Amino acid sequence: MLQFFRKYNRYILAIGVSLLMVAFLVQPTMQMFGPNPQKRTLGYIDGAKVTALDIQEAANQLGLLQYVLRAGVGAYEPMQWFLMRHEAEEVGAVASLAQAAEFLRNTGIGEQELSQIAERHRITIDMLYAAVRDWITVQHYSELLYGVTSMPLTLKASLRGLAYLQTLRDSTEDHLARFLRASHGSFRVSRPLMQRFIYDYQSTVRISAVTIDTDAYADKIEIPTEQDLLELFDQYKLVLPGESEPYGFGYRYPDRVKIEYLEIPAALLRREAKKKTQEREALAYYTKHPADFLEPQPPQNSEGNNTSQDSSAPSNPKVKPYAQVRQEILNQLYRDNAKQLGQEILKAAQSMLANHNRDLDTASGYFVVDDDTNWKPMRFDKLAENLQERFGILPSWHHHDRRWFDRQGLGDLPGIGLSRLTDNGTSLFADYVFSAKELSPDSDNDLATRRLQKAIASLPLAVAESFYIFRLIDVQPAHSPASLEEVRTRVTYDAKRLAGYRMLQNDKQIWLERARTETLETIAQQLGANIRKPSPFSRRVADLLGGLTVPNIVGIGSDQVLVDRIFELASQGDDVATDVIGVDKKQVLLLVRVEEFDPITTSQFKTAVANPLVALNLITQSYVDELGSDPLAYEALVARVGYTPEVDESDPFTESQADAPTEDSGDQ
Repeated sequence: MLQFFRKYNRYILAIGVSLLMVAFLVQPTMQMFGPNPQKRTLGYIDGAKVTALDIQEAANQLGLLQYVLRAGVGAYEPMQWFLMRHEAEEVGAVASLAQAAEFLRNTGIGEQELSQIAERHRITIDMLYAAVRDWITVQHYSELLYGVTSMPLTLKASLRGLAYLQTLRDSTEDHLARFLRASHGSFRVSRPLMQRFIYDYQSTVRISAVTIDTDAYADKIEIPTEQDLLELFDQYKLVLPGESEPYGFGYRYPDRVKIEYLEIPAALLRREAKKKTQEREALAYYTKHPADFLEPQPPQNSEGNNTSQDSSAPSNPKVKPYAQVRQEILNQLYRDNAKQLGQEILKAAQSMLANHNRDLDTASGYFVVDDDTNWKPMRFDKLAENLQERFGILPSWHHHDRRWFDRQGLGDLPGIGLSRLTDNGTSLFADYVFSAKELSPDSDNDLATRRLQKAIASLPLAVAESFYIFRLIDVQPAHSPASLEEVRTRVTYDAKRLAGYRMLQNDKQIWLERARTETLETIAQQLGANIRKPSPFSRRVADLLGGLTVPNIVGIGSDQVLVDRIFELASQGDDVATDVIGVDKKQVLLLVRVEEFDPITTSQFKTAVANPLVALNLITQSYVDELGSDPLAYEALVARVGYTPEVDESDPFTESQADAPTEDSGDQ
């Protein structure tokens, strides 16, 4: 054998080296031809793929904006930000790069600082402008969703630039002064309260987590007995779903309605308005309002002198050429004319409906409509056809006579779910619906004066430049089921989940030992589950009214006990902080590993304390009694945009209880 190796050692060495080189080269080559993780499909919007690269770009943009705008960005997740930008573009609330540049100038960020920021983040100046443009776009879009009244072009122009910023600053200072005056009375901001407020808002944690569902005990869960079902039914039959503690069980039917509505989409209105808007209108506006289109003034130094090289240049600003601002003017005219057209169509629809109802008697402000009358409501599909004949636009007819909608279901309806009454711009669609006569609204309910009732068309509503009219097909006040049989499927499902969750809780220490001795990756693989790695989140985030609320962790949800335990775990300072936390509302255990904890530093705390808006937010929080539903929440965005995640449908954190029975699946 040794003689063989001595004789052929040159060949063996050459072959061995060649094999090593091939192995070294093949691995990266195979990786190159393998799937690219950044191109992994996360979901779909109208058939178009949403990839991991898209969300990574959104995360990078959020990080950049957080650095540039500090506290003005908002506590958004990357996927949430991506969906917001997408919907903003869909509704046409798109800002321009010129607006971004003007905004940065007005906020005091000069070209030198912009260059430094771009160099620090390894991007171009244009990419920075694009990020700020997207932020302004989202602000415009947020105004539409939250019901801020849209300004006409003349008013908006008068508030542009520094004048607008000064108006905003004066308003903020007025609110701040008012709240600070109140703090000298019954409410004061103590330093410990300030510390907790800032800590909750600015400290962040990053985790990895694996969900242990009751499916892990599916073969051990026994079929519940009739006595078990009756006990569970009796315990929760008077409670609405989601309102019981700690599990959220409830079998009482909420107030609910069946509905149909006409939609006049903004896209159709803009298309029609674009046909009818003439160039001369834009020219007339440009000629009449030259002050709206002045060239930006060069920056001034600390002494108030012009920093441009040509100090002898005249100080009178020049008007931008018409070609430069033409599209901006046209876009605004399209929106204004589309809105006017939509209002005209609404008036015509109301006139047709009123003419159809003219023979009905009234009592206490409501029409008298009962089974004894021969009157039938005007069909909405016929109304849509009549409007098309007159205006050339066919409104969309949405008819839901086989499904009951509660308040949340109404809010999730595309478009109309976020609409508001046009007569005041503040009353929400769902609030208006549940002021209906058949639901016996309270005497102090302002919306009861609108006299909404079944079978009679509503007042007009609008959102994002689209318009709506609806009609209640049927109305059912809240009531409890008469017997177990009405909701047997739901009660059986809950009983099995509860039995499985109790098994999980009993084995909690076993799962904790596994989490500390094995990797999350190994456990996830054995369970056939995914490892969740949400973006870093803070203990509390700002809500709509300036207070703080528990963050919605993407893929996990909003749970105060869970979030507080995670931050308690992170603050212990262990190298590997791991725990098993029960999520009662979902009846699952969550294996959590803290990957990174970023507490607030002393210098950050001092900076925050010196910011008067922090005190304003803290004082505002004391006046917040109840948080309304947020149209920018992840779940609302997903439902409205039509985003379909590419996930395991059995995952309790990503499905809407797909396995749970609904009232429409048999429990009527």
